[in-house]
Amino acid sequence: PMLLSAHSRFKENETNHFKCLNLINGFLFRFKIVNGNSPDNLQTKVNEISIKLRENTFEIANLKQYLNDEKLGIKNNQILTTLKNMEMKVTIRKFLFLEIENYIRKDIGNPTELIESCVDIEHILPESSIHLKNYTKFDKETHRNNFWKLGNLLLIKKKLNKKLDGKSFKAKILILNDNTNNFEIVKNFLEYNFTKEDWDETLIQNRSLHISNKILEVYSIN
Repeated sequence: PMLLSAHSRFKENETNHFKCLNLINGFLFRFKIVNGNSPDNLQTKVNEISIKLRENTFEIANLKQYLNDEKLGIKNNQILTTLKNMEMKVTIRKFLFLEIENYIRKDIGNPTELIESCVDIEHILPESSIHLKNYTKFDKETHRNNFWKLGNLLLIKKKLNKKLDGKSFKAKILILNDNTNNFEIVKNFLEYNFTKEDWDETLIQNRSLHISNKILEVYSIN
């Protein structure tokens, strides 16, 4: 009903229709992150927004104000906390990093969008504890608590996966730096970490916050 209401309300204005759909997409993502699988709560909010969109005086600015209302409970600080500490399925991680990469590309004027089949997700701190000897700042417990976090993940070209497997942090940095036409996410990672000798918990935490903020930019309600 919400999408139908949006179409009906803004069908004569393509720009506002597009803005409305983006705002709805941002709302749905944020609500899902904070509330998980609670269809009743979501349906209630969807119905409320649908009713609002049917009002002729309800403009894009009103929709933004409504979605940013404290009562909806989808404020940035709450979502950032949830994202930073959320374990996700591999498919969801890859999807979110693809969204970020394509968002950055669009922002810098690069029209080429990546597709899932040509990318992979690299764990900077390896997923397997077998390679912990190359990551001296981690023991088994800190490895278990950090390898899955957003800040430890990197979107890479599929062909790089085997080259990076099991390598130390510094070796991975050098391999990525030697690669031509890196993804924008990789360029950003190298810019901030090229001079670092090792990977640690603080770097993962800081990067988790950075990636989470990027996700909120992609799914903006402003």
